Parts: sequence; C-alpha cells; structure tokens
Amino acid sequence: MAVGVAVLSGETGEILFESGARQPLIPASNAKIFTIAAALDRLGTAFVFRTEVLGTGPIEAGVLRGGITLRGSGDPSLTTEDLWALALDLEALGIKRIEGDLVLDDGALDRTQAPAARADRYGDRPYGAMTSALTSNFNTIAVEVAPGPRSGGPARVVTVPPIPRVRVENRTVTASRDGGRESLAVSIAEPAGEGPAEVVTVRGSIPAGSPPRRIWRSVGRPALVTGLLFKGLLDRADIGLSGEVRTGAAPAGHRVLASHASAPLSVLLRDVGKRSNNLYAEQILKALSQAQPGSTRGGIGAVEGWFDKVGIPRSSVRVADGSGLSTQNRVAPLELARALRAGARSPISGAEFRSAFAIAGVDGTLEKRMTGLRGRVRGKTGYLTGVSALSGWVTTPAGDEVFFAILANKIGADPSAAKSLQDRIVRVVANAN
Repeated sequence: MAVGVAVLSGETGEILFESGARQPLIPASNAKIFTIAAALDRLGTAFVFRTEVLGTGPIEAGVLRGGITLRGSGDPSLTTEDLWALALDLEALGIKRIEGDLVLDDGALDRTQAPAARADRYGDRPYGAMTSALTSNFNTIAVEVAPGPRSGGPARVVTVPPIPRVRVENRTVTASRDGGRESLAVSIAEPAGEGPAEVVTVRGSIPAGSPPRRIWRSVGRPALVTGLLFKGLLDRADIGLSGEVRTGAAPAGHRVLASHASAPLSVLLRDVGKRSNNLYAEQILKALSQAQPGSTRGGIGAVEGWFDKVGIPRSSVRVADGSGLSTQNRVAPLELARALRAGARSPISGAEFRSAFAIAGVDGTLEKRMTGLRGRVRGKTGYLTGVSALSGWVTTPAGDEVFFAILANKIGADPSAAKSLQDRIVRVVANAN
C-alpha cells in the first residue's frame, strides 16, 4: 500500500505532520475538491443553469407556428418533473398544437466525454453517465422488472418513465415462487439508423411473488433521450407535435416561451461533495470553460487558473476530469490539503465551500463513518479499485481547525483496511492537543 498523509494548521497553514505527502497519488473522488473550489471561484455561489423552450412563430387559435427548441445549458439536476413543468407552461400559453419540429439544442457543451465516461471504462453504469448540455434524470433510465402473472412466462419490464423510441427487449422469465432465484442483467445500446434511440435489453429471472426491482443504466444519447421524454410529456399535456424530434441549433429570432432554472450552484455542489455525484462534477467542470462550447479541457484550464490564484504549483497536480473517475488524475496530498484550506478560508465563498462536504456521522458518504466524531469532521471520500481517499478538516477539543489529506493507492480490491487507517488517523488528529 502506498499512503500519503498531510496535516495542516487551519490558522497558519503550518505542516503539523506529513508522511509521503509530496508524492503524486491517484485521488479518486477527492479530485472533486478542485471542481468545487474552482466552480465557486469562477461561477459564483448564485450561478444557475437554465433550460429553455424557444419559439419563433406566432400562436394562432392554439397552434404555435414554426416548431420549438429545447435548449439546455448543462443542468445536471434536470428531472422529469422539471420537464413536465415546462410542458405545463406551454399549455398555459394556450398552445394545443405545435406546427414544426422539436429541435434539441445541446450546443452549450461539447460532446467529447471525460476520459472515464460511459464509452470508456464503466459501460452503462449510472456512475459513468455521459455529459450533455441537455440532460435529464442524471442521464439514466430506470428499468423496472416485476414478476409476470405465471411461472415460466416473461416478467413485466418497463422503463420509468416511459420514453418514446426507447425499445425494451424482454428476455426474462418469471421463476417459481419456491426455489426460484433472482438473476437479472440490464444493458443499454444505441442502434445505428433511424430506429430506436436506445435499446434496453433485460435478461434473467425473478421469482413469482417478488417485489418489483428497479435498475438504473446510463444512456448513450442524453440529449435525444431528454428530447423524447419531453415529447412524451407534451403528449400527456395534450399538446400535439406535427414534426420530428431532432438535434440542432436554436433558430435566429427566437423568443423564450418557458424557462426552468436549477438550484443555485452552492446547493448543486452538495451533490458533488456530500454524495459524490460524478455527472454533476463533470457538467459543472465543463461550465467553467471560458470558450464555448464548454469542454473538459476548458474546465481543467479554469481549475489550473484557480491553482495559480491560491499558490498551488501546477507541477504537483494533474487534472484529467472533474469527478475523479479517471486514474490519470494525480495530486500530492500536501497540495490537496492546501487546496481544502484555501477553499474553506475564501472570504467570498468559504461558507458555501464548507457546506458542500459530508459531515461525519450525519450525512453523505461519511454518514456511517467516524460516528464518535459526529459533527466535528467534514470531508470528501474517494474510491476506485485499488484507491481509497479521505480529505477534510476536523475541529480539535481546543476549537482549532486542522486540515488533512490521506490518499492510499495500491490497496487491492478490499478498501476496508485503508478506510480503517484513514479513520484512525483522523481520530488521532481530532483528539490532539
């Protein structure tokens, strides 16, 4: 096991302890610390993502001429409920039919994925969801599998919510109530051509009498799936569409018919820090880009600019993505602890930075760790195969803040020993005089 530990005084920044703290190590999700700090610095605490429905033509006798555009800016938190509210806003304008296409404008962010995105290392697992300026439901589909009416027959399989042009291939069987076992596998693929947008294949068995199971998988065409979901919601609102659902740029001369704003950045970042949401981190990183469309490379440039601002040498850090899923990320634990201290002590956004992190024994990924230090430790966990990380700060009995970074690489498949070591180190720091 390769372990690096750095402990700093919150007041002075003095190194209180270090061991292997200057060696670059893989930080896993501790890389999100940089995304959080740079986002607050560059975008500001009140920044919001906007998703808009645009139109160009008049509304005449309930008919909107010229079609509509659904334009996204990268909101990672957009849900079915938000899209439904947009559909109801159109209904409130008196629109009963749209003469034209539903155009999906995802041009605010590029379509290049971070190094560890869905097409690379993590298949269709939800934690490796692909980025897009038009997202919904974390760019995943929930597949619900329930026993069929008789043993030996197919199980009931549906997507939640139902989405037009998402085809389900049901290759399941309902096993007997006695002795049958559950064995389900769900995969998603994007067929070529003009047919289904996504094909969901479900294989295996579920015993009769079992409760329904929900399994989430990430989609390969986020903007299109979001658009098709919106089309289905327009149908539910009794708003007809004469044209097609397709990607493209918003036309000139448009006006905003309906708009949805995300929660402020300071709130979104709690999903990044407390719950370690990878999609949120990657979308926010792209939003940091100075040039348009937003890109991972552009976001990394903004993070490196924040390093320069707070005095962290670029030579000590290699940033490959916003979430830490990539094993190409590297950071010396000493500089990681310094980054935490800089973010927490920012006179402008320090309070919001602090609120983004999990509290030991209370919430997030630290809810069940270090419960004896409940409320005294805030931090960010991280895990990849072979990597475990824990960085944060603790309040000592004297009321002093101490910042720490503990990175463990080459730990094998079981992270329990590394996590136990991290917790012991934090307990020692927490009880030091």
